[in-house]
Amino acid sequence: VEFFRPFTMVLACQLTESSSMQLGKICQELDIPLVLITSVGFIGKIRLYMTEHCVCETKPDSEFGDLRLTDPFPELKRFADSIDIDTLDDTQHAHVPYVVILMSALDIFRRETPGKSLPSNKEEKDRFKQIIAQMQRNNQEGNFEEALANAYKAWIPYSIPDPCQNVLDLVTSGGKSDFWIVARAVSQFVRDCGKLPLVGSLPDMTASTDWYVKLQEIYASRADGDCAAINAHIASIQKELGSTAPVPAEFVKRFCQNALYCEVFQYRTLEQELRPSPDPDPEQSGLDLIDEASDEDSLVQWYLALRAADKYREENSGDWPGSLCGDSEAALAGELATLTAIAAKVVETYKAEGVSADPKMLEEMVRFGGCELHVTSSVVGGIASQEAVKLMTKQYSPLTNTLIYDGLHGKMQTLEL
Repeated sequence: VEFFRPFTMVLACQLTESSSMQLGKICQELDIPLVLITSVGFIGKIRLYMTEHCVCETKPDSEFGDLRLTDPFPELKRFADSIDIDTLDDTQHAHVPYVVILMSALDIFRRETPGKSLPSNKEEKDRFKQIIAQMQRNNQEGNFEEALANAYKAWIPYSIPDPCQNVLDLVTSGGKSDFWIVARAVSQFVRDCGKLPLVGSLPDMTASTDWYVKLQEIYASRADGDCAAINAHIASIQKELGSTAPVPAEFVKRFCQNALYCEVFQYRTLEQELRPSPDPDPEQSGLDLIDEASDEDSLVQWYLALRAADKYREENSGDWPGSLCGDSEAALAGELATLTAIAAKVVETYKAEGVSADPKMLEEMVRFGGCELHVTSSVVGGIASQEAVKLMTKQYSPLTNTLIYDGLHGKMQTLEL
């Protein structure tokens, strides 16, 4: 254990099950991220493990943004109301920010449909877009085209994303890391205000410089105010905890700017994966083998083949199935029979009635003979390095928790084991 204590991360390749579990226990005890990598033939596997991984910058592929159009804060509402779109000249009209256009269109929609605060069905959404189109004076007004393209932002009610809500639900009074102290402060802020701290950023849009800068100032000022409220909560929490180490202001600001997309990843241990309980808790269990095996596109059968190969190695001094057979078809057939029997025992541990290991994939595993191909290892190693960077920087969402790579068909899949 002491050998690994100075490490910030452990990466290991081609380990057997027992070695993986032993290393996993050490990393669990020391709270060190573990990345296990396997490459054999055209198949690869990456398994991540951490006791807990907290990320405030998951950087999703698509971001909805935080414009607060459906329930604007007072400063934003006053700014939008100060612009009378109908009385503007053509130049000004073509440079009204789409944020203001959407809020004005919402006001018209609400006057037309008393009792309805937001468009909710197709007919109402089409009518809302029609209102925007009627406000447009000519086809050259790009700001109105932007408003139509972003119309959905004006009818989707404000809500806290599930991953973020999960973070707030996990908050306890005992968390002393910077992440959990700020998360607790944000949770208190949400209880007081009903919303997360404002992100404060404004997307690019067609607008006059004066109006765009004014909008930026309004959003930034509100975000700074929310961040100040979070800092006040943090001071109170630290006093309660008796903590004297300040939470870096840069981290607090970064958390507030990314609170919509914060997430906590909790991984099942290798022992839970490889030595499942005979009566597992459904909420805590990992792989649903019956469901995965019924999916023709699933790579779970390669996972079972790799598990069987690992058990074979345990029983044969680390040798891979087929590695000592040469070109002997009889020897390969004998190895396949042995591997098939081992795979059956692996499947039995899942209590998955009607599921069996794919004989074709077991045969391929024997034919691989434990060879490591450059073409496979380069891909798997590249992905593993990306995941290692995610874990080190605590940015972007890491795998949860296993990736299977099938180089034969150019496919990969994540499995939560």
